[in-house]
Amino acid sequence: MLAGGIDVIYPPEHDRLYAAIAESGALVAEIPPGTEPHGRLFPRRNRVISGLSLGTVVV
Repeated sequence: MLAGGIDVIYPPEHDRLYAAIAESGALVAEIPPGTEPHGRLFPRRNRVISGLSLGTVVV
């Protein structure tokens, strides 16, 4: 699950990881393409991740 748009790699040095996941896994983004990641978007992303998970641990 990406914190920004599907076409925004953040941090940029994760470009190889992004490509590997795109090739053999799934990239998921709820935010519109082109949107840069911001701290205020992380709770939205985390909501989706917890919904896709079998369990959630809150510390």
